[in-house]
Amino acid sequence: MYQRRNYKRSLDSEQQFHDDDLNDQLDHCKLYVKNISKALNQDGLKSLFSKYGNCIKVFLSNDPTKRYALVTYETPR
Repeated sequence: MYQRRNYKRSLDSEQQFHDDDLNDQLDHCKLYVKNISKALNQDGLKSLFSKYGNCIKVFLSNDPTKRYALVTYETPR
């Protein structure tokens, strides 16, 4: 006979998504942006994302096949 498992215990969010051990590895101030138009440059990205907080650094990939950026804010939002 089939017995139903107790899934509530296995889906405990505190157990699965507990990130206290990862706080040293996580950077809550960085934002990953992908699919960036070729018309945008670093200054354009910085002015675009500055309205959401103080941008201290913007990295734009030089690889033409992978247009992505990393926007670093002063404080997490």
